[in-house]
Amino acid sequence: MIQSIIYKDEINSFPHIKEKVNERLVKIINHEIGHTLNLLNCPVKDCLMEDGGGTIKTVDSENGKLCASSTKKVLKYLVKP
Repeated sequence: MIQSIIYKDEINSFPHIKEKVNERLVKIINHEIGHTLNLLNCPVKDCLMEDGGGTIKTVDSENGKLCASSTKKVLKYLVKP
C-alpha cells in the first residue's frame, strides 16, 4: 500500500497500471478484513483467503471471492445462535 502512495504520480500516468494496482489493493484489503472475521489463510487455490506466499502472482490469480469452506466459516462466525 505504501508503494502505491510513493508511485502515485507514475500510476496516475498509466490508467491500465492504476486499474491493476487498485484491483490488487481491493483484494489485499478484503483478505485482511477476512482475518478480522476470524478467517485463517486458506489452502484452496483462488480463494480470497489463500496465502499470497510472498508473491503478487497469487493476488493476481485470485478471483476475489471466498471459497465454499471460507464462506461457511465466516457465516458461522457472523451468525451465532
